[in-house]
Amino acid sequence: MLSGKRFTGPGNPSAGGSPSWAKLGSALIIQRTIRTSDIAGRIGGEEFAILLPRASPEQATAMAERLRAAMEKAPLYHDDGELHFTASFGVAVRTAEIDTLDRLLAEADKALYEAKEGGRNRVVCRNCPPAGIAGGVATREDR
Repeated sequence: MLSGKRFTGPGNPSAGGSPSWAKLGSALIIQRTIRTSDIAGRIGGEEFAILLPRASPEQATAMAERLRAAMEKAPLYHDDGELHFTASFGVAVRTAEIDTLDRLLAEADKALYEAKEGGRNRVVCRNCPPAGIAGGVATREDR
C-alpha cells in the first residue's frame, strides 16, 4: 500500500488545489515501473494496490523502494506550477495464514500504517519471511 498525502505546490489541498495530479502522477510512475506480469490498480479514494506474482519479498520491497524514490523526485507540472509529493508503501507476503486477497491487502494496510507512523516516505514489509523464502506479494498504496 502506498500513501502520498504530503503535497507541496498547487496540488496541495490546503492551498486550494486538488491531489488529483498526484494520483495521475502516481499511476503513470507505477505503469512505467512495474513488470508486465504485475497487476496494479486504484482501489478507491487515494489507494492503489499492486500485486507482484512470483516476486520474492526482497524483490517486492525493492520494487516499492523504486516507486517511492521515483515519486519523491519526479515533479508533476500543473498550470499553476509544480507539484511534489512523497509516498509510503506497505508490503505484504502471502503465507499459509494470509491466503486470500483480502487478507493480503489487510496485511499490506497494516504495513502501510507502520510506514506512516514511522515518519512517512518509507517502505515497510510487515510479515516478510527471512531471505530466500518466497511467497506471493502485494503492495498497497494510498495516495
